[in-house]
Amino acid sequence: MPTLPTIKKGSKGSAVKYCQERLVAKGFHLTVDGDFGPKTDAVVREYQASENLQPDGIVGPQTWNRLLSEGQVKPPSDLLDDKKKALIARIPKDAPDAVKKVLTLACKDLGLKEVPNGSNAGPEIEHLVAHYNQYWWRLKDGVDLNKVKARGYPLESECKEGQAWCCMACMSWIRLGLGLPDWDYKAGFRKPLNNHPFTYFLGNGGQVEEWGAKNGKWVAYPKADDPVPGGAVFTVSPSWSNSDTTTGQGAGHVGMIVCDLGDGRVLTIEGNVSNGVGSYKRKKKDLRGYAVWW
Repeated sequence: MPTLPTIKKGSKGSAVKYCQERLVAKGFHLTVDGDFGPKTDAVVREYQASENLQPDGIVGPQTWNRLLSEGQVKPPSDLLDDKKKALIARIPKDAPDAVKKVLTLACKDLGLKEVPNGSNAGPEIEHLVAHYNQYWWRLKDGVDLNKVKARGYPLESECKEGQAWCCMACMSWIRLGLGLPDWDYKAGFRKPLNNHPFTYFLGNGGQVEEWGAKNGKWVAYPKADDPVPGGAVFTVSPSWSNSDTTTGQGAGHVGMIVCDLGDGRVLTIEGNVSNGVGSYKRKKKDLRGYAVWW
């Protein structure tokens, strides 16, 4: 086979199409159109991270070699169960019980996907994203605000389509892991949820960072040898997120630390990456920081 060309964001043609086909064959959700746009760039970066390659979005010799290897990134259900168990086993033994419960629940969601693809919604992730737009009164253009105020809450049909849900996932994992009730969107605009560490159904990295700074629980830009606790909620800048930036509600991406790997990297559980729940190894130097919520 002739040497495949190096391709990156902005490239077009048969090599891009072949790259997209290989990514789809390995379990990623992607349109095969020969156009290396933002979505392909995000998926390539995620694939590179999953293969412990530099997630730079450039498909060169090393990335091609991995793409041309056999095997599916998306495993069958029995193998996925094994991956969940292995991930749960990495939860620090000395973590607080509340953290263990939250992380265990989050790890059990590994592999869940948006249905349909790209919708930011669906039955598999409903428990993570339900009622967010109603909670924050994210209304469609033209909806009569006075009618909503008179009713006390918006109907789902009056709200915008699903939004990027990486932060929602973390807020919901914490809520469910702590055994708290659902977000009460019928009790008025953004009602606080008693006993939830973050108080509100937060939806973006900026809100997490603001909460952490306000409560003295934010650690910015950890060094490679600084230990990062399992359970912490981290943020990264958009260029390192590989997440859905087309419907984002704020700069950056949000996820949860499973454990510190001790080599300058952390193991994570994250929502809304390649339109699903995944686990990744991220370099600490790529984190904007993290919030300790317990």
